[in-house]
Parts: sequence; structure tokens; C-alpha cells
Amino acid sequence: MPKRAVYTVDTLRTVRATLAAVDQAYPVQGAGKLLTLSNPKVNRAAAEMGYLPAILHLAPHTMAGVNVCAWASVECAAGCLNTSGQGGIGLDAAGWNRTQAARIRRTASLALEPGAFAVRLAREIGQHAARAARMGLTPCLRLNGTSDVTWHRTFPDVLLAAREAGVILYDYTKRPTPDAAEHGIDVTYSYPGGSGTAARRYLDAGHRVAVVFATVRGRRLKDQALPAEGLAPWGETFPVHDGDAHDLRFTDPGGVIIGLRAKGKLIGAAPSRKGFVQASRTLAA
Repeated sequence: MPKRAVYTVDTLRTVRATLAAVDQAYPVQGAGKLLTLSNPKVNRAAAEMGYLPAILHLAPHTMAGVNVCAWASVECAAGCLNTSGQGGIGLDAAGWNRTQAARIRRTASLALEPGAFAVRLAREIGQHAARAARMGLTPCLRLNGTSDVTWHRTFPDVLLAAREAGVILYDYTKRPTPDAAEHGIDVTYSYPGGSGTAARRYLDAGHRVAVVFATVRGRRLKDQALPAEGLAPWGETFPVHDGDAHDLRFTDPGGVIIGLRAKGKLIGAAPSRKGFVQASRTLAA
């Protein structure tokens, strides 16, 4: 059974009000899907590596009235990729479109009906595993596509069933301790800036740390060079792996920096020594 998070009466009231406004602005029939399934014809890199990814997109931070990004920094919230792709097309005055409405509905379901949400999630994970098996691929899943929920604490039974079905679980997180790894989730820490205490904890434990690097804005942003090494706040250097080449972080070695090029609202952001966006040559010093 899911462990229901404890929300205040005011929080739940806000969630219900947000959901009602979304339903009025973007009415739909049916519950819709929780998971976004990968298309091998589009995600060729993953298919060529033998994997079929799926991802869960919630409404990030407090967009749905409940905070699903408890450790988000100001820069992270401001530069969130929630509005990339379909999420940013034709936004209304509230910052919504049909994609955002779907994410708000999922988040509201998680907060208001966790038991029903868990049943739907388990069913869709099973369907994802079956689809991957038919295609001769290994299923993998990111539950925190635009959130940072502690799924291993909220839905441990669902995650156990997913692992037993052969699904590889992986995520980015800003959670300061890598305890999700003890529950079979491959974790990569997202560096928020600052002293790097949590980043060092992850690297010392054999995990990875994702860092956003400033790059020259260009037509082919992915082709801009990343540094070969990053200098951590405590003085050590670590190899930088290109995190834009693919999203399958569990295939990367541990103890490295995953370099991500600035995207969306972060393009052109000035790097700082201990900021969310780092200079193209060093991590915060």
C-alpha cells in the first residue's frame, strides 16, 4: 500500500482548486496516461543501446498546488525544462496548455488519491515492460521527469514490482542523500550550486553528479564542447561525460560529472563560481 504524504488542509484545498480550474479550461474525457512512452524511431540512441525508456512528468515544484520538488533551488525552479517541447507551446495566461493540464491532473491524483494513482502506475509500468519485451528491448523508467518525489518511500511495493518485471529505475535528484539507491534506483545528483557537500557525498558513494555548464548559444547547441574535467568545490577534479548524448544515466560510470549544456531559460545565463550554471571550464571553486 502507498504511504500517503501528509499535506495540510490548505495545500489540499489549493490542489483541488487548481484541478478544478484546469478541468474547466482544458476539459477531457477519461483519466489519461501517467507515463510517456518512448518511440524507438524517435529515441534512436536508446533503442540502439538496447533500451526502451518511459518517463513520468508531473507539474513541477508548486505548479499544481503541492510541492513535488522539495529540494529545488531558486535557479532550478526558474530554469525548469517543464516548458520545453510540447510543454511550452501555446501557453495561456496561467502558463498552461493541454500538456501542462495533463501534468497538473497527474500531480493532483498523486496528492488526492494516492491509492488509485499507485494502481494506475503499477498497471502502466507492467504494460511498459511487456511492450519492451515484445520489441526485444530492456525497459527503463524515470519517475521524476519534472519532479523530485521520494518514490521509494511513497510507493515501495510498486517499485519492487517494477524491478521484478525487469524495469531499470533511474532518476536525477537534488535529495541530499543517495538513499534511493538502496531501493534499486540508479540516482544522479543534480548540482544546485553552493559548497558541494551533497555532491561530494554522491561521488564518494560511486554515483554521478549532473552539472549545467554555460555554453555559447548556437544553432547546434549539442555540438558545443563540454570541458573534459570539472573542478569540484573541495579541490578534486572529475571526468565530465556528455549528458546530452543520451538520457540513460545508469549506463554511465560512477564517480563522474554529467555535463549538461544550458537549455531553455538558462541559455545565456552568466555562470558563477558557486551557482547553478557553471563556467565552461570548471565546476564551482
